[in-house]
Amino acid sequence: MRWYKMCGFNQYINKNIGRKLTFLMVPVLCIVMTVTILLTSWTYTRRLVKNIEEGSQYITETFKLNMDFCTSDVKALLNTLSMDENVVRLVTMEKDVLDYGDFLSCQRELKKRFGSMTSMKSYIQDVFVLGNNGYQYNYLQNICGSLMETDWFQECVDKEKKGFQYILPHDVDYYETGKTPASQAISVVLPIRSGNETVGYTLCDIRMNKAAVLPESIHKDANMNAYLVNGSTKEYYDFQTKQNHTEGAAEFIRYLGDKKSDSLRADDHFIVYSKMESSDWYIAAVYLYKDIIASAVSAQRIGFIMLLLGCGAVVVLSRAIAGSVKRPIDEIICRIQQVEQENFEPVEVTGVTGQPGELVLIRSRFEEMIRRINELVHKVYLGEIYRKNMEYENLVNQVNPHFIFNVLQLIQAKAVLSENYEIEEIVVSLSRMMRYTMSNKDKIVTLKEECSHVESYLELYRQRYSHKFSYEIHLEKELELHPILKFVIQPLAENCMKHGFKKLKREGRVVIDVSRLEEHIRILVEDDGNGIETGRLEELRNYISDTEDRQFSSIGLKNTFQRLKLTYGEKAEMKIESAENQYTKVCITVPREEIHV
Repeated sequence: MRWYKMCGFNQYINKNIGRKLTFLMVPVLCIVMTVTILLTSWTYTRRLVKNIEEGSQYITETFKLNMDFCTSDVKALLNTLSMDENVVRLVTMEKDVLDYGDFLSCQRELKKRFGSMTSMKSYIQDVFVLGNNGYQYNYLQNICGSLMETDWFQECVDKEKKGFQYILPHDVDYYETGKTPASQAISVVLPIRSGNETVGYTLCDIRMNKAAVLPESIHKDANMNAYLVNGSTKEYYDFQTKQNHTEGAAEFIRYLGDKKSDSLRADDHFIVYSKMESSDWYIAAVYLYKDIIASAVSAQRIGFIMLLLGCGAVVVLSRAIAGSVKRPIDEIICRIQQVEQENFEPVEVTGVTGQPGELVLIRSRFEEMIRRINELVHKVYLGEIYRKNMEYENLVNQVNPHFIFNVLQLIQAKAVLSENYEIEEIVVSLSRMMRYTMSNKDKIVTLKEECSHVESYLELYRQRYSHKFSYEIHLEKELELHPILKFVIQPLAENCMKHGFKKLKREGRVVIDVSRLEEHIRILVEDDGNGIETGRLEELRNYISDTEDRQFSSIGLKNTFQRLKLTYGEKAEMKIESAENQYTKVCITVPREEIHV
C-alpha cells in the first residue's frame, strides 16, 4: 500500500473520470475474456474427447456386432458338425479295419452337409473336421499337410478344453497357394466327443477381411491403436502390426472390465472398449491422452490470438466509452469555471447525441440553474438601482417637514377665520397627503391607510377640477388591517386623472375596489374616461413587463409593477384592460400574506 501511494498511482488513476473508467473496465473485461477463452478451450477439449469417445464407441460396437454375428453362426455350424453321426464315425474309424464303403458313404453325407451349411457364407475361409485317428477333411481349400501337426495348432489349441475355443487372428499359411486365401483368419475350435473322450475337432477359419474389418480411417489415425483382446488368456491382437502379443506387452488390458462397453482414462491413455457377447473377447481402441490434448492446441492458439485481439479491442472500446463520459463532464467543468468568473450568460445545450442520459440531464439542469441565477442577479441589480434612485430622489426633495406643516396650519387658521371652509378642506387633505408621503420610516402600510391616502389625493383633484368627476372606494372590512406595499393604489388613481379624464367633456367616474380573491388580494382601479387605443394598449403592456428602460408616458404603472415584483416576486400580477372612449381597468393581484407592519 505504501508503494502504491509513493508511486502516485492512485493520483494518476483518479486524475480524471476517463482514466478511472479505463482502469476499471480494462482489467475486468480482460479477466472476463480470459475466463471465457479458457472455458471455451476446456469445453472444446471436452467435446473433442466426447467426439472421439462416441466415434470409437461406434466403431467398437459395429465390430462387436459383426463378430458376434459371425461367431454365433460358426458356433451353430460347428456344434451341428460335432454331433453329426457321420462325422463321429469318420474320426473314430481305424485304418487297419477301415470299411471303404462305409467311409465313402459317410464322406459323401458329410460333403452334402458342408455344402448346405456353408452356402452363402462369404466370411468363412474354410471348415475342417480333424480326427485323432489322422482323418482330415476341409470343404473349400486344399491343405498342405496335416493341420493338427502344425506348430500353430499345437500351441494355440487347448486339448483339455471341452467347449468352444477362440483363436486370435493368425496367419493361414497352411493353405495351398493359388486359391486366394485370406492372409489372416480367426479360428473357432470345438472338440468332437465320443462318450467322455475327445476323438477330434471341428474348426472354422473366419476371414479377417470379412468378419473383423475396421474402418480404413483407423489404420491412418496415428493417435489410435485398435486391439482384439482374449479376455481368458489376456492375449491380444494389434490391428496396426497384425501381430499377437501377450499380456505383458500392454498395460491397458487390466482396465478392461465386465461392462458390455465403456470408456475411461487410465494413466496416460484413453480407452474405449466393447465386449463380445458370443465370446470372452474385447475390441478396444486406445489413445494417448497427450495426443488428444495436442489436437486441441491449434484451437488454443486461435483462442490465445482472439484473447490478444479482444484485449486490444477492450482497451480501444473502454477509451471510447470513457471519452463519451469525459467529454460532457469536461463541458460541465468548463461552464462551472465560466460561472466562477461571473459569466452567467446561459448556453444552449447541443451535440448531446450519444452522450449518457444522466450527464445530459445534469447539463440541462445546470444551464437551467444558471439561467435562473442570471435572472435573479438581474432582478437584484435592477432593485438596487431602483433603491438608489429612490434614495437620491428623497435626498433631493427633502425639506423640513416641520416648517411645511406649520405653514399649512397657518393657512388653515386663516381660512377658518375668513370662514372659507373650502380652502380649509383643501389644506386638510394636502396635510394628510404630505404627512403620509413624508413618513419614510414605513414601506409597508395597511390597506386602510393606503385607501385613506388615495381618498385625500382624489379629493384634491376633485377640488381642482370643480367637481367634474366622482369617485368611490370600496374596501372589505376584513382587509382593512391587511399589510400592503406603500404607494400602490395612488399611481393607478393618478393615471386616471392624467390620461383617463384628459380633455373629457363629460363628468368622469373612478371606482376603486379592494377585495379578497381566494388566497390573493385584488385591487381594481377603473375609470370611464378616454380609454386606450388597441395598438397603444399592447405597447403599454409590453412596456410594463419589460425590464429594460424605455421612454413611455405611463412610467407610474411600470414603477409600481416593478416594486410589486421586487416585493412579491412572480406571484404579483398587473393586468390592463381598456376600450377606447369607454373605460380603462387596471387590476393588481398580490398574494394574501401576513406581513408585519
